[in-house]
Amino acid sequence: VVCAREAGAGVRATVREPNGELPGVVQKFGVRHDGQRWHMFLLIAGQGVWHATGSELTNLVLGARPVVVMEEVPVGVGGFDVVRSERGWELDFIVETTRFTYVLSEALGVMTNEVGAAVCAGWRIESYRVVEGTNLVIVGVSTAVPGGGMPEGSDRATALWMGARERVAEGTVIKRPGRAGRPTYLSRGTEWAGQFLMIVGSFAVFMAVINLVLFHGKRVIQRQPGLHNSVIFFVFLVVMGVCTYLGNRPVGQRTVVQLGGKAAVDEQRRSGLVQGITALVNSVSNAAERQVAVRINLLSGPTRTGRAPVAAEALITHIGVLPAAVRHQLEQGVWGLVVEHLSLRPDRVHVRVALDVWPASYDFLFKAVLVPIGISVFSLITFYMVSAAYRAFKIRSTEAALLMMSACIVMLGQLPLGAWLTGSLPSWLHWLQLPWLAQKLLTVVNSAAYRGVLIGMMIGGFAAGLRIWLGMDESVFSGLEKK
Repeated sequence: VVCAREAGAGVRATVREPNGELPGVVQKFGVRHDGQRWHMFLLIAGQGVWHATGSELTNLVLGARPVVVMEEVPVGVGGFDVVRSERGWELDFIVETTRFTYVLSEALGVMTNEVGAAVCAGWRIESYRVVEGTNLVIVGVSTAVPGGGMPEGSDRATALWMGARERVAEGTVIKRPGRAGRPTYLSRGTEWAGQFLMIVGSFAVFMAVINLVLFHGKRVIQRQPGLHNSVIFFVFLVVMGVCTYLGNRPVGQRTVVQLGGKAAVDEQRRSGLVQGITALVNSVSNAAERQVAVRINLLSGPTRTGRAPVAAEALITHIGVLPAAVRHQLEQGVWGLVVEHLSLRPDRVHVRVALDVWPASYDFLFKAVLVPIGISVFSLITFYMVSAAYRAFKIRSTEAALLMMSACIVMLGQLPLGAWLTGSLPSWLHWLQLPWLAQKLLTVVNSAAYRGVLIGMMIGGFAAGLRIWLGMDESVFSGLEKK
């Protein structure tokens, strides 16, 4: 999707333009106009820097090959922009706090490769832009804040830094984060009400569990009809409670890499291996959101260079069940990193993925038992919803006609058919286009009605929980004394 601002018109969004498919994922880009044509330089992952040019931004022609191959691009680019100068096209790559400048000729051939001075020492570069027509640079930077002291609870402070392109480090911060908002009576009241509702709801759930235990316990003791259902309830109550407690132990949700054993490894290799395994786990789907523990045991023997590791055994344990493909990817990745960083023979490195029993049991009970049962129960509601919709869509009143018309607009607006039916309307009649109407109905009208219903539900739930907590609702224990 390309957005362009035409002369005398507003922003125009195009669904698809004849730019062709890109060869990869765009990481950074820089755009400049030389007075006649637009030039866009794109840093594409695994490919390098590509050049696209054209008279309009919505109709650019991509080059046949990268102008800067990936092998020549610095590693870890945090900021990127392009500048037009007398020497040609100057591509600025920002890596941590250093600027690398590649000068390209008019024929887009690499002429020189320069390393600039430090950029904003002490800050991490997040973005980098050269101000058009000037020699000034605006850089988005961030720095660590101990204790998460930012207003939004973040552990990093962001700011805008401005300075000369050749001497950015001599610049200054032009924008800093604002102060934390002063709490009001309403904000304090919202926080207190939320905490109180959480406490009351917890008591209500606790009372509901007691009610179920008393009800099913009486059925088991008196051997009433439906005894087997009560026995199954108690079995799953105990098993799920134990697996939930032991399978969700209060551990840090992060990757842990430990090296131990008889062999000693220098600090550089150790840190490189830990960083490599951590980055591997964070990049693997289904494993990035879990705590994965990798424990490497180094074995040593007499060698000519002293006591150096001659073998390594790695054990990968994790929370929950991972798919076979993810386990294989982790196993092969850890094996390759250990071989590379510790300079070991490939046949002397062994990696094993172990199963954490309690988390795996919790995952199985929750995902393979509880979730399918919940889906099956809620799927029965579909028949009632269809029946209710059929009765509601009978146009017998003005309200039913509005409901029918709104439903048709929303359904057509979510389909390509709706965009095709009203796509030929001029831009000044955009409010008649079905996608626009559908979004307004969903985000404005429907949201307002939904919030009103949600407020009523929360008040009702609060009242019901408070009655149960105070023992004013006798219906909770109804039927327990019946013979």
